Amino acid sequence: FPVTILTVDVTASIVQIPHEVLIQGIFRDVSQRQVMEQNLRNSEAKYRQIIEVSQEGIWVIDAQGNHQLGNAALLTMLGRTAEDMTGRSLLDFFAPELHPHIQELLARRKSGIAEVNEVPLLRKDGTVLWTLTSATPLFDPAGNYSGALAMLADITDRKLAEATLQSKNTFLDLICIVTGK
Repeated sequence: FPVTILTVDVTASIVQIPHEVLIQGIFRDVSQRQVMEQNLRNSEAKYRQIIEVSQEGIWVIDAQGNHQLGNAALLTMLGRTAEDMTGRSLLDFFAPELHPHIQELLARRKSGIAEVNEVPLLRKDGTVLWTLTSATPLFDPAGNYSGALAMLADITDRKLAEATLQSKNTFLDLICIVTGK
């Protein structure tokens, strides 16, 4: 007859009856649970790898706007380590004059709005990092706001090129005005 090997969880207890001591055992087949747990571990590893190898910054904040997760690309963009980011408010990464605007964007996330914005962050060295940020609200199973997920692309070079072009156009406009051409 065919033999099937199962992984089981065993619970045993001693039962005393007059003139005898017995061992009672309960065996539970946990093979299917182990397969599901392994599938979950494999899936988590796959998504962790996607986050870590992404060229875009990936940033997760909690419902209070505090840093929860940042991938290697985000840390590199900001010139920071994971330890630098731990427990920090999102506002810590913006110039103070932008805080009202960032709080408005956070309020939009809390109300369920996902959107794309050009956002200037501050690197650890104080320089500006322009990003194209796609932010999406996160909700728990009960439907309560639990934070936001953002994907950030570095557009600093593009913004600098736009500013240079704008300056040149302004200079040419002034030459035209002065020369009457």
